[in-house]
Amino acid sequence: MPGITFNEMEEIFTEMKTLWVIAAGILLNQMPGSAQSGICGIYRNSAEFKSGNAALAGKNTCLNLHEVFKTNLLQVRYNDSTYTFRKDELYGYKDEDDQIYRLSHGKPFQIMNPSEQMLLYKTTSGTGLKNSPHTNHYFFSTEAGTEIQPLTLPNLKKAYAGDPPFLNLIAVSFSKDPELTSWDKVHRKYKLNSLLDMAHAKS
Repeated sequence: MPGITFNEMEEIFTEMKTLWVIAAGILLNQMPGSAQSGICGIYRNSAEFKSGNAALAGKNTCLNLHEVFKTNLLQVRYNDSTYTFRKDELYGYKDEDDQIYRLSHGKPFQIMNPSEQMLLYKTTSGTGLKNSPHTNHYFFSTEAGTEIQPLTLPNLKKAYAGDPPFLNLIAVSFSKDPELTSWDKVHRKYKLNSLLDMAHAKS
């Protein structure tokens, strides 16, 4: 490029690189579950979950889910003590990757959007091998303490039968079940919850 020195070119490329790093950081922060603290803990009820205050929480806390033998026990190593709970007595837990799981009948359901009103959940089946690919299964609950149900259009219609404005928005926004986990980039939340907010704003 005529009229530009090598040092000026180097400064331009450095500035461009910095802008790309900043943009990438913004995009990551817009995705759910991007911030991490590495603090484990358990939620004994939905109130603790909604408050964000996990019990027995700390960076040195260790959780043992006993997944190998599929037992109904969850052990928490906290400081110098070990506490044992039945999974069906707990609401859920937060692991070292800052992923929050709700326990239902002893089975963990990963909460995809802990800060939103309608909670969306994910479970994964399959080993990831050639003949057993990973498959995601999606669920929802109308609130933190209500029943977990498969995320389907018919189930949403039943669960929100008393909310016609929301059902009308669902009808014009989704035509099939896989669309129900769409992410709203503008409002930085799942589209279902954006529509729920919109329906209540109109009422």
